Amino acid sequence: MKCFEIQTYKDAAWHIDSVFDDADIALLEARRMDESRRYQIVRVVEETYDEASGATSCRVIFRGGRLAAEAKARRAAPAPPRPAAAPPASVGREPAHRGGRAPAAPQSQGLALPLAIGALIVVGGGAALFALHHLSRMQ
Repeated sequence: MKCFEIQTYKDAAWHIDSVFDDADIALLEARRMDESRRYQIVRVVEETYDEASGATSCRVIFRGGRLAAEAKARRAAPAPPRPAAAPPASVGREPAHRGGRAPAAPQSQGLALPLAIGALIVVGGGAALFALHHLSRMQ
C-alpha cells in the first residue's frame, strides 16, 4: 500500500499538509503549493507499507521551494579553489585540521561590560549607604 504525503517546511519545522493515494495528484498539488511561494520548502514523500512484513519505507519524490532551489544552485556552482596543503605541524603549533573547515577562532571575552556593571553596583551601593547614614543623623 502506498500513500503520498505533502510536507511543508515553515517556521523551522516540517508539517504534514495533506495525504493522497495518487502520486500524480500529490505532485500536482505540491507544484501548485510551491508556486505560491508561501512555504520555504515543499516536498512529497512516498510512503510504502508492506502488509506482509509490517515494514514501512519512505522516499522523497519531489522537493521544491526557495531553500531547495538555493541549495540546488549551490550544488551546481563550481567549488572554490582549495588552498595549498599546510606544512606538517611542528612543536608549539596547532596541528592542521583535515576536516572541511578549520575551527573557529576563540571569541575573546570582553571584561569591560562586567567591570562597568560591577563598578556601577559598588558606587550605587556606597551612595545608598551614605544617604541612609545622613538621613539617620537628621532625626
